[in-house]
Order: sequence, then structure tokens, then C-alpha cells
Amino acid sequence: MKQAVTDIGLPRVTAVGVVSKLKANADQTRVPSVTTVRLILMKQFGLKFRAANAAKIKYNDTDFDLKRLWVSRLLAQFMMAGVVIVSIDESSFK
Repeated sequence: MKQAVTDIGLPRVTAVGVVSKLKANADQTRVPSVTTVRLILMKQFGLKFRAANAAKIKYNDTDFDLKRLWVSRLLAQFMMAGVVIVSIDESSFK
């Protein structure tokens, strides 16, 4: 399976992921715990872990770019045709 470029790099590193990769390696007889890996990543590599903003993940996803472009073009065509556009979500009505 081909890995996307956006799935590679430090933003995707997790202590759980490191432990699972170590466990998947057949040569490893002892695998450190998630807590130990997290401490190593923080102290030796200076990485800090914090909760990710779930809303930001969706907006940074490149898979949505073509959909955004398609919707923008469709809305632009509607606006040029003088169609009334109504936007409704949980917090506002426009």
C-alpha cells in the first residue's frame, strides 16, 4: 500500500505508533512501554505531545481540496445566475 506524503513526518509520530512498529518487528524480544517511549521522545528528541485540534485536521486534509474547488465553482455559477443561496448549520442561518 502506498503511503501518502502527508502521512510521513513528525506530525504523525505517536508513542503508540512507535510501540506498535516495534512489536511488529520480529527481531524485537522486549518492547518498551508506551510511557517509556513517550519519555524518550520528549527528553531525547525534544518532542512535545498535545491534543490535536480535530477541526484543523479536516481543513488540512488534501483529499478535500478537489471537493472544495468543485463546491466553490458550483456556488460561483449559482451566484452568477442570481440563484438565492441559503446556508444552514448548527450555529447560524445565512
